[in-house]
Amino acid sequence: MLGRQFDRIEPILRGGPFMGLVERRRDLMRTTFALGVWATVNLFISAAVLFVFDEPRAGLLALVGAILYSIVIPVFLRMGNIVGSAKWVLSVSYMTNVGMHLVLGGYANSGAYMAWGVLVCTYAVISQPRWFVIGLTGLYVATGILLVPFEGVLAAGRDAPHSFVPAFLAANVFIVSVLMLTFALRQLLELLRAERERSESLLLNVLPTSIASRLKTDDGVIADTYPECTVLFADIAGFTQHSRQVSAQELVAQLNEVFSMFDDLADAAGVEKIKTIGDGYLAVAGVPVPRRDHLKSVCELGLEMVRASDELAARTGSGLRIRVGINTGPVVAGVIGTSRFSFDLWGETVNLASRLESNGVVGEVQVSRAVVDAAGNEFAFKEAGVKDLKGEGPVELFLLSGRLP
Repeated sequence: MLGRQFDRIEPILRGGPFMGLVERRRDLMRTTFALGVWATVNLFISAAVLFVFDEPRAGLLALVGAILYSIVIPVFLRMGNIVGSAKWVLSVSYMTNVGMHLVLGGYANSGAYMAWGVLVCTYAVISQPRWFVIGLTGLYVATGILLVPFEGVLAAGRDAPHSFVPAFLAANVFIVSVLMLTFALRQLLELLRAERERSESLLLNVLPTSIASRLKTDDGVIADTYPECTVLFADIAGFTQHSRQVSAQELVAQLNEVFSMFDDLADAAGVEKIKTIGDGYLAVAGVPVPRRDHLKSVCELGLEMVRASDELAARTGSGLRIRVGINTGPVVAGVIGTSRFSFDLWGETVNLASRLESNGVVGEVQVSRAVVDAAGNEFAFKEAGVKDLKGEGPVELFLLSGRLP
């Protein structure tokens, strides 16, 4: 039943300025509910102890506080408003703490009951707006200072309570402080762990694993030369014209579907995705982790990307087909940027791969002479003539037909 209640509250849950840091909102609700129940029970027990040891006024004060606490719990369960619910609890706590101090006769006779203010203000920092935290903390500090000169008067104005009363109240404050601080520390460590995992996940979404590890330990520039790798460029043919014919939402959805498909294929082939550029897709094998089969894996990926995109175009009727260009050779790779990191490739190998793609044939994988020579007898190729490519001059072109038996 309580779980169903939490399901109802979760969409409308409202908290203080730090509540946004807590991802597991259900845990937050359970914690708030548990603390409210525990604080109420604790006040009821304190009231019973005070009545037993002939402190009816203090016992009545604790009892009233417990009743007010217990009223707030169903209000929270109904409204899901941590700020409003906690504000009442914190206000009642202040009045109860000051009242117990006055009724029992000062710091010594009350077991330093005003020390509850430390925990009250700590919880206020988490659950309340800044103005309320400053006001409540200032009120506690001012009250504590103003009561010091009247310590003797308060103590002399009444008979000392049974020795168990201040001892019980002091122990209560101490034990609860330790438990609360332990709980808060555990929550903080859990929050830090969750934030670290999220940061790691975000970093790995933009950088290869080995580069991300180096970035966390290296202070200098991360740049390496890789003598052997294979680079793949792919883009969607006619994408600019297609973008004028569909809505922005449909366009992004189609692009996301295509690139997500490419990501899955690249992961399966063990090829590293570098980035997307508009409707272009850049991937490489042999960087940043060298591997002997870099050419094989990228050629197979290129064939799979063409096959999968053709099937997707036929199934959806979008007509979005791709061109692919592949080249092999040395590259320079490194991390650029300070606020938005980017792992990128540079060099003639990359430039020619880009030209092979932009001057390629729709639905085909176009490759260089270097790819044909390095492939040996593993793949079949068709000659596509010689073409003068921008920035490259005359280049022999070949189309990758498939893998040889």
